[in-house]
Amino acid sequence: MHSGPRILDAVQDQHGANWFRYGTDKRSIWFAVADLVTAQARVFGRLAAINARVLTPRSQTAFKQEIEDHATFRDALVATRPGWLENHFVFGDGSVISPKGDGREIIFAFEPDRRFKPRGTLADWQKRVDPFVRQQALAHFALAFALVGPLLRFIARGQLNPQAELVGDQETGKSAIGVLASSVWAGDPDSDVGGGESLDATFNSFDEVKSFRSDSVVFFDEANLVGSSAGQRSDFLQDLIFKNSSNRGKRRMGDPTALETASLAILSTTNIPLKDLVNGENARIRAMHSRLITIMLAPDRPYGVLDTVPPGYASARDAIEAMQAAADECWGTPARKFVAKLVQRANRDEDRLQRRIARDIARARQALADVPGSARVKKTLALVAAASGLASAWGVFREAWGSPTAMIDAILPLTGAGGLAASISPIGRVRSYVEQHRDGLIELPDPIKPVQIKVFESCAGFLRHHKGRTELLIPGDRLRAEFHDHETIIHALNQDGKIRTENGKQKKLTIKTPRGMCIGKRVYCIFID
Repeated sequence: MHSGPRILDAVQDQHGANWFRYGTDKRSIWFAVADLVTAQARVFGRLAAINARVLTPRSQTAFKQEIEDHATFRDALVATRPGWLENHFVFGDGSVISPKGDGREIIFAFEPDRRFKPRGTLADWQKRVDPFVRQQALAHFALAFALVGPLLRFIARGQLNPQAELVGDQETGKSAIGVLASSVWAGDPDSDVGGGESLDATFNSFDEVKSFRSDSVVFFDEANLVGSSAGQRSDFLQDLIFKNSSNRGKRRMGDPTALETASLAILSTTNIPLKDLVNGENARIRAMHSRLITIMLAPDRPYGVLDTVPPGYASARDAIEAMQAAADECWGTPARKFVAKLVQRANRDEDRLQRRIARDIARARQALADVPGSARVKKTLALVAAASGLASAWGVFREAWGSPTAMIDAILPLTGAGGLAASISPIGRVRSYVEQHRDGLIELPDPIKPVQIKVFESCAGFLRHHKGRTELLIPGDRLRAEFHDHETIIHALNQDGKIRTENGKQKKLTIKTPRGMCIGKRVYCIFID
């Protein structure tokens, strides 16, 4: 029996290209015939790595002749990278989720990455990250953003690859949020970036990272440190943002005639907004800004990336360290569950799935219609909201983590959308709410007239002029729905003397509705003047 390097298998892939498996029973590689023409040195280098030495001109000629003489090929799907492969989804560890009833063989022509092998169960992951995601806008946003990648296939043309940057001072927890987002797909407790990537490389390597992260997410930490000079950094970041906004990348291995498409989302952290690190014309910088969601953490934000300190932790620092530790314990299972649902729904009725995603995005965009800012950024925010909604509906996220609408509403002020500053005060946010919902607020007359329960439960709130002050009376359910961090807001307003409270054995932060208005109901009463 022949035990030396030889042809072990040969297939024709979904594009009609021929592939060979060459080596020994113990070690082998797959390569495309086209690569012997366009990337010959790479093929021979990979063969040498498995001790199939084809080094001299004579042995290389004999090898090529052996390949040329082979005439028998069977059909198979060939995955040159992770991501969607027709209706299958390939993960970075070489595993795959296939539609029910589709038993076609899949050949993996890339090197598996151990970071993408899941650890723990989905229930484990949910339990560990729950304290840091429950009613925490940034963590919720980051996890939803991580699930945008596999949805891009089902979205109509015109959606650029989503990009978001988290900007703030050191020690605010930015990196921990990135590691948390990465844990949806991958993890590495031995790395400071978990399942993310380092930008300490040349820009030419980005296409390889982009390809391997197709249809998922990549986290880049401290993007402001890339490059050895300001000029090099500026050129790199411009290319990074503009190249990634398109899903066109390098040529697909094995097919020299077709450019490989790579849809993915990029989340980066930086101390300085990337647009401020770029030299160039104002028009180009504005174009960059329209492709990038910039989330600013104000220096006076007390808990960094957290809205509040989760129960059981002495400080925000302790909680942030625990959040990253949780992501370093469990990873990979959320993406598996989410993708499995997409594969199942697409196999059952792909048109219906596309309509559902389009409907969810349209609803979220409608809610953002009156918010000034880039249409591209708002489209991406709507896509993140849609991903969050699907994740909650399919059991990937817990309902207690909050609604997509509330999460996006809490993120908007941090992006500067609508003219809101990153450090906007709680009372400023309430006043902004009043202005945005002016048409939906009911002015209470003097004397007060009865309000029907269905009106009370559906309206945006009530305005009352009382004892020389203007008050917003807002039902608790409405406040919780509109403000993701409502507990933080109410606490701050109470500390500043901006709400009317009800005294008794225990002080209440809500009050009974004014006499004659709506019996048995309670509201938050906020002084907005």
